[in-house]
Parts: sequence; structure tokens; C-alpha cells
Amino acid sequence: MKVKPGFLLGLFFMAMLPAGAFAVLSEGSMSIYAVTTDGKGLVATLHLEIEPGNGKIWSSVTPLVGTSTQNAEKVAVSVANKLYRNGSHDYKFTIDSPASVVEGPSAGAAMALLTASMLTDRKIPENVSVTGTISEDGRIGRVGGIFEKAREASKTGVKLFIIPEGEAVQTVRLPEGVRSVNMAEYAPANWGMKVVEAGRIQDAMRFAFADINGIDANSSSSQAVPDFVPEKIGLPADLSEFKVLTTNYINETKQGIGEARNALSSSLLDDPQVTQSLLEVLNQSEAMISRAEILNEQNYLYSAANFSFLARVNAILVREVSSNPSLLEDNSTALDLKLSGLARDIDTFENDLSGNVPREGVEWFASAQQRFTYAKLALRKLRQAQSTYIVGATKQEQTDSAIKKLNDYSFAVAWLDVSKDFYGLVKEGDGHVRRPEALSGDANELLARAAKALSSLGKGGEDPANDDVKRRVDSAADELGTGWFESSMFDSASAAAIAQSQSLVEGKEHDELKKMLAERIAVAEKAISDSNAHAGWAKLYTDHAKYFMESADYYDDLNLQASASENLKSGISLALLAEETFRVSSRVSKLYEGLPPALDSAPLDTPRAARSPGKPEALPNNLAMYGVLAILFAFCVVLLVLLIAVMHSRSRASVAGLSPEEQRERARHLTAIDDYNAEISAHQEKLRSLRKHLKEGAITTAQFAEKSAQYAEELDALKEKLQAEIAGAKTEKSEEAPAEKHSEDSDAGSAGMQQEQAEAPAGDIEKPESEAAAEAESTEKAVKAGPARRQKGRRKRERPLTRGRKK
Repeated sequence: MKVKPGFLLGLFFMAMLPAGAFAVLSEGSMSIYAVTTDGKGLVATLHLEIEPGNGKIWSSVTPLVGTSTQNAEKVAVSVANKLYRNGSHDYKFTIDSPASVVEGPSAGAAMALLTASMLTDRKIPENVSVTGTISEDGRIGRVGGIFEKAREASKTGVKLFIIPEGEAVQTVRLPEGVRSVNMAEYAPANWGMKVVEAGRIQDAMRFAFADINGIDANSSSSQAVPDFVPEKIGLPADLSEFKVLTTNYINETKQGIGEARNALSSSLLDDPQVTQSLLEVLNQSEAMISRAEILNEQNYLYSAANFSFLARVNAILVREVSSNPSLLEDNSTALDLKLSGLARDIDTFENDLSGNVPREGVEWFASAQQRFTYAKLALRKLRQAQSTYIVGATKQEQTDSAIKKLNDYSFAVAWLDVSKDFYGLVKEGDGHVRRPEALSGDANELLARAAKALSSLGKGGEDPANDDVKRRVDSAADELGTGWFESSMFDSASAAAIAQSQSLVEGKEHDELKKMLAERIAVAEKAISDSNAHAGWAKLYTDHAKYFMESADYYDDLNLQASASENLKSGISLALLAEETFRVSSRVSKLYEGLPPALDSAPLDTPRAARSPGKPEALPNNLAMYGVLAILFAFCVVLLVLLIAVMHSRSRASVAGLSPEEQRERARHLTAIDDYNAEISAHQEKLRSLRKHLKEGAITTAQFAEKSAQYAEELDALKEKLQAEIAGAKTEKSEEAPAEKHSEDSDAGSAGMQQEQAEAPAGDIEKPESEAAAEAESTEKAVKAGPARRQKGRRKRERPLTRGRKK
């Protein structure tokens, strides 16, 4: 019998295929773990059924599976098929959990591992589990609650727990106190379970089917060094209020992170890459808030508050994008509405901060003004960015630009929140005084020094690394112009301190840095102890400078000199901050001593324009021309609207004599007239806002000219539509009965005369006194009943959602 060569070649390739290449496990399951809101571990069971099909993925509805979990299922199946494709199938996922709703992406790695094992006809061992997200390229992403999940897994018989790469080191609360532990060492010694890191799903597959006894957990996990955890320090009595504020802020931020996760779970985002990025941002937030809780517990309040602030910014960003994906659109109208809402909030709160100053809480009051100014300047920058277009940008570049704007918006919202928190510390206090004018000279001197320090930095302060210094200098200048001398002084002093620290540490060796930090801490501590002045920020900065000194010693002991040096540099910056802010606190306290109490606690009577020296009020000639033209145009439109409203009011008396069809058509015209009147009013409001933004410097001359021309064109179009509706109303009137026709024609003639008068110069309009009085009364009724009511309703509908504050 003759055998063909092709047949033998086919047999050879069939023999080379894996044994399970044509078999798929139809059912499989594995234990997965989650963490409840109160920090306790929770076990659930992930089930999967695979059957021949065309790639459909089904999710259980009991319990209800959220959007992010469903997305994780899709990604998991996609990843497993890319690596181990074995025919076309349908996939049915079920999660047995005591929860009524299963939500979150942290089961993504488990779904991918279970799917891949079943496609290769292998069953996951019952004593193996994994946690982590899964991305389209097979990477296992970080998740929160690693320690709690691993501990719960050990209680349910798991002997090998696979975690994302870089997650072995965890800072946790133990019976003996807060500690940083390496899970690769801690888990075997305390739970009898091995914990290994896996960067990709292929790594997880390799561990899942390996001999657990032969796995070296230490070598398979990254050689990360446990974080330095400082010992608990005492809390000065005058910082007890700040401790309460920080604790409340952390709790509110945790709630905000939960809201952001819920929003992302039910989001309509259709870009998997954006969704994955937001998940990573949220995971960072959870890690930062965990760090904030530990530092707050150890009484390192400054860093606890700072970590919590950054976590809140991330949570705001994720929540906003998840709730409204249209924010990612180029030149997003939704973002415009967000910015308008923030602007209203800022304008309202500015009045509270412009009043008399609490003598005992002046430092916290100045802190409120500083954060308020950061928010205000960020908003101004955002509005300028909204008018900037990226020509020829790719979709990814547009998305990146939108995310950058939303990140800046999130910072502005978070700064305003903090400002209100600081204001809450002092607003109920007694002993308000008027701000001493003697502080003006100090503020000017400090601002000049800070500006000089900024200009001495690399690239004249334009290097992104110097953004923090520049923000403080810009804020100090704005606060000085507003008359907020104390906050200007604190911002200038802190800017100078940060700039000075950058110059001092440049080129210094490790031992020099260590000596410098010790000297600076000693100087700050002596100054604070020798003075009776309130020095809240100076104490906070000094405590954290000492933390960095201890941290440097810790890394020195581990022969990690680079890490130690970075900690020393951070400590020097904070020690200088302590020195500079203490000088300001002392100066302010001295000037406020002995001041008589203010007779009232109302805002200062000096108009803001008078408190803004050096800011020109007059517009350049070309801007003035635009302003005058806009005002004249607006005046004519208003007059036209009022006169039309008179016609509208008078004409209603004859409606009763019309047929039902004529009444309906007439009503349609009148309603349309009211709507166009409302839109004209809205455009006038836009013109007023545009002039205000130009005066504030929020927009350029070119932007003002472009936008005002746009609004003028839109107003012309609205006028044409309004005229068409008026003409339609006239046609309806011409079809009425003879007796009524005379009356309606008189009104129509009156309306035509009124339109001509509206287009003529205001001084050419003359009316008998009695007619003018009757028309004024009719106009008032018409305006109240029509456009004004609709415009009020329109503003109410368009008001953007803003975050409420509990405090």
C-alpha cells in the first residue's frame, strides 16, 4: 500500500499538538475573594460553563452582575481565546455570592485564568486562587484589599494565592500596631499559605498548575522593600481641630471613592482603554486613602491630609467621566456647564472669605483663602483652555486633552472643598477684627522675593517641575490684589521656601543632606518653642520633616542610599516650609494682637475694584468699541422684545372668537414667539458674561471678538425666526370675522409700528402719556407671563449637578 507524503505530514502535525487541543472542559469553578466596605474579607464562587456557539458571553442575573464585572468577563474571554483558542464557544458566567449585587473588576484575572484552564481541558486546583484586574493584553492589574483577601483565602483552604505584580508589600494594622509586611514572607509564616506575584495571565497559568511545594515565593515575587512606617507621635492641643478635620476629610473621601466606583460600574463608556485607565486611577485612590488612614492614625496629619486630597481628586475625575462620557468630547458643552456651576459656587463663597478676619483662627482663615484662590485660578485657566482647539488631533490626543482638563477641574473642585473645610474651622469663632493695612507692605515684599526665587529656577520657572512654586506665586499675586494680605504672605513664603530648597540640595552628597536636614529641623523646633504665636502649619511641616529624617535612616540601614537621599531632600523642603510659614505666622499674630473687635462681621465695605491696585479697568479702544456695539445691540433687542410682548398681550383678547383649529394655530405661534424671546434673553446673558470674562482677563481680545460675532449671528437668526412667527400670527388674525378683523388689524398695525420704533433710535419714540402708561402695564404683565417664566424654567433645567457638602 502506497502512503502519500501529505498524509504522513498531517499525522506528524497532529501528533505534535497538545493532548487537549480538541477537548474543552465544559464546566469549571474556583473561589474568588472580595473586601466589604468595612474592610472584611468575603468569599464567593466563580462558575463557568462553556458550550459550542458563536462567542456569546452570558452573565448571571442572580445576584445582579454590574457593568464593570460584565466588561471584565468579556476581556477575560478575549485574552484566553488569544492565547489558547480552541474552537468557537459560548460562555456562561455565574458568581455565587451572599451579596445582592456583584460589582467590580477585581475578578478579571480569575475569570481569565478559569477560562484559559478550561480551554486547555484542565481543572483549576481547589486550593489555588487569584485576584487582580485583567487588561486586553493579558496584564494582571492591581486591586485593593490584598491583605484582607489573602487572609480570607487562607481561612477557606487556599494554599496558593496569586496577586498582581508589585503588590507583595502591604502596610496594614496588626495587633502589635501598624506595620509594613512582605506577603511572600508573612503569609507562609502566619497562615501556612504561599503568596506569589504574577504580571500576566501566562504567569498565573504557570503557577496554578505547578507543584505548590516547589514554588519559591520569595524569588517569584518582586524584591520590594517594605514601606517605612513611622512610630506614633504626640498631638499638640492646638492641632486637635485639624485632626478632626483630617479624619472627617478621609471618611468623606472614602465615600467619594465608593461613589466613583459605583459610577464606573454602571457607566456607558464604550472605550475599554479609558475604562481600564479609570480603574487604575481608582485603585491608586484606594491605595492612597489607605496610606492616609495609617498616617492619620500615627498623627502625621499633613501627609495624611495630602494623600487624602490626591485620592479625592482621582475619585472626582473617575466619577465625572463615568457619569457623563460626553465630557470627553472635544470642546464639551457638558464641561462648559460644569465650569459654569463651579464659577457660581466660587463667586458665592468669595463673599464669605472677604469679610472680617477671626483673630484666633487667622492661620486657618488664610488657608481657606489660599485654597480658594487655587480653585479660582484653575477655573480661569480651564476656561481659557476650553476655547483652544487642537487642529488635526487624533482621537487619542483629543481624549488625553479632555482627561487633562477634567483632571484640572477635579483639582479645582477639591481645592474649593478644602477651602470650605478650613473656613468651617473659624466661621463660628468670636473676636473678628478688620485686616490691618500694615500687612500690605509685608505682602508686597514677600511677593517680590518669591517672584525672584521663581525666576532663579531652571528655565525661568517654566519647567513643569516648578509648577507648584509658580502656582503659589500666581496665587500670592492674586490675593495681594484682592486685599487678602495674610494668604498672600503665606503663599509667597511657601513658594520661596520650596524654590530655596531646590537650590540648596542641588549637587549635595548624602552626608551633607543629612547634616543640613538635622540643622534645619533644630532651627524650626527652637523658633516654635520660643514663641507663643499660633504655628499650626509650622508644627505640621516640622513633624513631617522629622518623619523624612527617620525614613532616611531606615533606608540607610537597608543600604538603599538613593531612597534615603530622596527622603532627605523632601525633609529639607518641609523644614524650610516650617521656618518660612512660622515667620509669617509670628508677624501676623503680632499685628493682630490688641486690635479692637470689628463692630460687625459683614464683608469689608471697600469695593473689590478699589482693593486691586495695578489692574486697569479701562478697556483698549477696540475692546471698548466691541462693548459699546454689544450694549447698543442688546438694548435694541430688549426694546423689541418688550414691544412685541405688548402686542402679544393685547391680541389675546380676541382669541375667544376663533375656531378651535384657529386657536390651536394661534397658540402655536404665540408659544414660539415666547420661546424665541427667551432664547434672545439667554443670548444677551451670554454677551454680558463674555464682557465680564474679558474684563477679568479670562479670555483674550481675539476670543472676545470671535465669540461676540458668533452670538451676534445667532441673535440675527433668532430675530428672523421671531419675525416669521409674528407674520404667522398676523395671517391668522386676517382670517377672522369682519368685526374682529378691524380690531386685529389695528393691533397688527400697532405691532408693525412698534417694530419700526424698536429699530429706530431710542430718542425718536414718542407716545402720549396715557398710552405709555397703559402699554407699560400691559408690557409688565406680558413679560411676567411669558419669556421671563420660561427663561427661569430654562435656567433651572440647565443648572449643572454640583457636589453638595455635608459640612
